[in-house]
Amino acid sequence: MDLYNNIINASKPLFLIILGFVGVILAFFLVIVFIGFLIESDNSIHNNENTQSSLILNISTPRTLPMREPKPTKTPTLAPPPTLTPTPAPRYFKEKQDAKIGYMSYYVYRSWWSNRISNNPYLNVKPNAVYLFVEISIRNDDLKARSIPPFNLVDERGAEYEMSHRGMGDNFITTVFESLNPGVARRGFLLFDIPQQNRYRIKVSGGFWSGVDTYIELSPK
Repeated sequence: MDLYNNIINASKPLFLIILGFVGVILAFFLVIVFIGFLIESDNSIHNNENTQSSLILNISTPRTLPMREPKPTKTPTLAPPPTLTPTPAPRYFKEKQDAKIGYMSYYVYRSWWSNRISNNPYLNVKPNAVYLFVEISIRNDDLKARSIPPFNLVDERGAEYEMSHRGMGDNFITTVFESLNPGVARRGFLLFDIPQQNRYRIKVSGGFWSGVDTYIELSPK
């Protein structure tokens, strides 16, 4: 009995050492398990956060469709805008030349200066300056009757002079209430009372409604 007690008493320190060692190992194992649990929990939390972030990103970010390049459209070929033909500068004709303008034709045979209208003293009227006679022919080239347009003289400065109505008789063209049928010509005299020192050209019209004019240079004798 005493031997048993001695053995028991002798083995108590060893038992305590073994028990302490087992306790340390168990505590170390528990610590490792706890650390592993913490790491697993942290990974789960991060995975959940990533999943939620991806969901939020997918919800908040609208889906963009790939843009299609527009097909090139054919530009219609437009015709160039019509260009207005510039009105040519008035052509200057000379005496004894056919001047065709608008629907009228003119021909100046001659021109001369004089201080008398008539050799008859009862019909003669003195001029204010000098009389200029112009022998001319007018023809209507239109398809209907046309009035004879008025005639003016233009000098080198651009001043315009009207006809004198002192000329009396059938030989003088007055252009008042005179008209020509299609293809009909009228030959006669135009009378002007103007200064003699200037150079003149007679302005003739293509007709009242033609809107065109031209000039015939005079060489009075």
